[in-house]
Amino acid sequence: MIRNFLITSILAVAAFSILFSCAPQARYVELEERIPAEFDLPLGGRKVAVFAVREEFDSEYMTGMLGGFVAKLANDKNLELDRIKTYMISNASYVKDSSSLKFLLAERGEELNFIISDVKIGESETLADKYYEMRIIPYSVRMGVYDSLSNVIYDRVHPDTVFIKAFSFAGEHIGEDEAYMAEISDAMGSGLAALLSEQWHNKRRVLASFSGNAWTKAYFYAQDFRWEDAIEIWMKLADSGNASRSAYAAYNVAVGCEVLGNTELAKKWLDYSLLRMETREALEFKEKFNL
Repeated sequence: MIRNFLITSILAVAAFSILFSCAPQARYVELEERIPAEFDLPLGGRKVAVFAVREEFDSEYMTGMLGGFVAKLANDKNLELDRIKTYMISNASYVKDSSSLKFLLAERGEELNFIISDVKIGESETLADKYYEMRIIPYSVRMGVYDSLSNVIYDRVHPDTVFIKAFSFAGEHIGEDEAYMAEISDAMGSGLAALLSEQWHNKRRVLASFSGNAWTKAYFYAQDFRWEDAIEIWMKLADSGNASRSAYAAYNVAVGCEVLGNTELAKKWLDYSLLRMETREALEFKEKFNL
């Protein structure tokens, strides 16, 4: 009886090991993406003034936005905060009328002046599944940059989006937008200041890997940013007679092509991956990057 039990247990463990050895392991590669400045504005040694026009918005909301803008500007441009003067303006006519603007900058302005105005927040949308909940809040804001004589250096309306996330699986839920006033206003201000300097954003790519020297070697190549070498290995693995391994190898090739900026080739490999087998990773990648 004991012998039969041991044999049965050993067979069960073996079956369990075989089952899970057939499944790929998710491996992650961290990347940094450079986003150039939309308007590269060297400040040099110039003093700065920032004016926020409150209009119909709550002063607390605009104060948060002004604070987010100043903090990001100071960080990106290596400015001391005492070199930046801030003002809250309740009457929009001060900045919309050229003569009033000239008077305002002559009285309170510095060598370089930023004016934040015309803030508009669109209708928010909430997306949710069993894992996450996300609130999408679109908005637009105008930023004008002027010299001490009120000459326009830069003036544009910027549309953007703020995202608020919660973990549904942990019991978290997103409340009303007003509850996130500080977070939203700070994000809007810092996002606006980010347009003035190059930014580096971290992004993660998910790769599939099976046991075996080739899979491990390709993954380490990707980690070392030797994507061409990794792709060469995955292309050979994609020629496998095993549909699952072929599909995941082709998916990895698609990820590599996307990282290298060849989205057209990434789409072809992703289509091949899905043809071999529809995997969650390939479907999510296709949707995320619209391939």
